[in-house]
Order: sequence, then C-alpha cells, then structure tokens
Amino acid sequence: MKVPSENSKEQQKTVQRVRKETSFSEQATIVNNRPNIMEQRTLQTVMRSSNNKTVQLKPLDKKIDKNKLNIIGEDHEYSKNVREAERKYTNNKFKGRRKNYWLEPELQYENGFEIIFYGDSPTLYYLDKLSFLLLVIEVYQRATTAEEINKGMKLIKSNAKFLNDKVNEIVNFEDNTTLDDGNKLAEFSAFLRSNRNLFDGLIKASNTRFDRHVKHLKPILEEKVNKFNIQENRNVPLSAAYFFDNKNTYQDEENSYSVRRGQHMQRFAAQKGENFKGIWKVGNAHIQQISDYEDTIPDFERTNYTLIDREIFDEKIRYSQKDFMGKTRYNIENLLGNKKKNN
Repeated sequence: MKVPSENSKEQQKTVQRVRKETSFSEQATIVNNRPNIMEQRTLQTVMRSSNNKTVQLKPLDKKIDKNKLNIIGEDHEYSKNVREAERKYTNNKFKGRRKNYWLEPELQYENGFEIIFYGDSPTLYYLDKLSFLLLVIEVYQRATTAEEINKGMKLIKSNAKFLNDKVNEIVNFEDNTTLDDGNKLAEFSAFLRSNRNLFDGLIKASNTRFDRHVKHLKPILEEKVNKFNIQENRNVPLSAAYFFDNKNTYQDEENSYSVRRGQHMQRFAAQKGENFKGIWKVGNAHIQQISDYEDTIPDFERTNYTLIDREIFDEKIRYSQKDFMGKTRYNIENLLGNKKKNN
C-alpha cells in the first residue's frame, strides 16, 4: 500500500510528531533498521489519520497452520460462551494431539516439572490488572449514588481477591530471566513475597471501614505500577485518575503493561512456539501489539507461529458449516444450542 502522494502540511506535521514520540530506548533498539522502521511508523500514522486503519509491513495470517502454534485473537466475554465449539473445531483440525488448545494464561514451556517460560507473563499480567484495579477505584471514588457505590465496592473486592489468588504464580514459578526487564520485575516479585496478603484487609473490610482501606492501598498501588513501568520520567504519572481518563487508549500506549504482555507473547512464540502445535487464544488487542512488535525486529519472519485476528476465526470458522462427524454438517453455534450470534 502506498503513501498518499499529496505532501500536505498536515502530513508533514504528522511525520514530525511520530519522530518525537519514538522513545530513546526504542531508537537504540532499532538504530540499525531505523530508516525502515521510521518509514513504517510514518506510513501507519498517515494512513490511520486518513483511513482510520493501521498499515503494517507484515500482514496478519488468514489460515490456520496445522504444523504451527496459531495465536488467535478473541473477545474473552464472547469466546467463553462458545468455548466448547472452539475446542471441538480444534480437535478436528489437530487430530492426534493430546493438547492442542490453550487459553491465554495456559500456555507455558516446562523443563521437567519446572516452568521455564510463560506464554503470558503472570508478572506483567498482575501489573496490568493492578492498573485496572486503580481504574475501578477511581470509578468508585467518583460514584455519587448508592447503587454506583455498592457496585464499585463489590468490583474492587472481587478484583482484589483475584489478585490475591494470583500471587503464588509470580513468587514461586515465573523465571524473571524470561521477562523484558527481569531485574526490575524481580524486585516486584520480592515485594509480593513480603506482602502476600496485601489485599486481605480490603477484601474483609466492612462497609464503614472500606474507604479507609482504599485510601491506604491506592498510593501503594500507584507507586508500584509507576516503578516497574519501563518508560521512566513519565510526564503524567500512572495514577487511578490517569487510568480513568485514558481507559479507552491505555492498552495501546507504548510500554503499557498490556503492550508489554503482547511483546512477551511474541518472544515466547518466536523462541518456544515450535514446541506447540495448536491454537492459543489471546485477547484480540494483543494480536496488533504482537504485530507492531514484529515490525521493530529487523528481517523478522514468522517461522514458529501464525498470527490471526479474531474475525478470521469467528467469521470464517465458527459460523461456517463444518463437517465434524464425517456425516452431518453442523453450524458451530448449533453445537451449543445457541440461535443467535452474541457479539
């Protein structure tokens, strides 16, 4: 796809802005491939501003490869309602393989009984969810009606309990050498090791004492999500208010924990993907994050995995007629007794 021929002042300003937004760490990483990367960044931004679409050097895959790990995007809420159908499709596609379908947190490379490499880093996932908890706290603190306050309180407690239950994966199992900034994130693991019950007081708090626990924890969480973010000297600190004001764009922000999870998934697939043949379902936002990260790697080619947007899987597979039994053709939705598409 070509850049529009009109060399407008608006496009020139866009090019200048893209150059300014490229971080120093990224410049150091891609210095040898700078002309190609900057050309791609400029092209992406110009075309996004004119067509509202992202242009990338390497397109996403459109076909599932039976001899590779296939990373496929999903809407978590939607896919959990059609999970049985997805597993049946996968079993039919990858016959003879004992394990061929993984949810986002399930894929991990093991050496004997020791987990060496997680596909989706529990540490980065935890920090990503801490960020979400800060958003929920801000929503709660801005609530004005009794209904909003009670809903916010329940949501905070449920997320806090979930985070309490995830601590052991980070403290006991994840190898920090597989992470993008392992030494710094090892410090976060040490913090969790010393604070395994960080949220106990909040979870068990009565309504009258709940606000006190929220006010105590909020600055602690804000300090942690800032400290272990790669992008240092941020102009705007990662606070509860920040997440509230940027809730629709945070996961696309360079070096957000969401983006770093996507980059971690790419490194896992490139290094260990050859050990897995099947389908790995991840949040669809990670598909573009992985693709963007690939474009910063000189001469990169996908050899161990494919990268597929959720629409390919949903529209061309889930709703297509598929001969699972060898006799009768089924619509995947009908296997679950669903009559309507649930988007």
